[in-house]
Amino acid sequence: PYSMRKNLCITSNYEPGSTFKVITAASVIQENIKKEQDSIETDMGRYAVYGQVIKDHKDYGKITFTEALSYSSNVSFAKLADELGNERFYRSI
Repeated sequence: PYSMRKNLCITSNYEPGSTFKVITAASVIQENIKKEQDSIETDMGRYAVYGQVIKDHKDYGKITFTEALSYSSNVSFAKLADELGNERFYRSI
C-alpha cells in the first residue's frame, strides 16, 4: 500500500525539536550567551512564545546549561533562542 511506501522524512512536516537543540547549544556557546554551569530557570515547565506555550514534560526548576541539553528541555532552549535573538541565531544556523 501507498502508506508503506511513503517516505515520512521528506513528505511530512514536523518541527525538528530535539534534533535542533544541538544547533541552538552551539550558537549559544559561540555567541558567549551561556557557559556550561550557567543556570536557566525553566518557569515550571511552561514558556509562552508568540502566543504558543512551549512545554517540558516535567518541571525541572532551575537547571544548568549542561542539564538543559541533557534533559532536552524545550523551555530552556526556547529561552536560549530568545536570548540569542533572531539575527544572531539565523547567522549561526
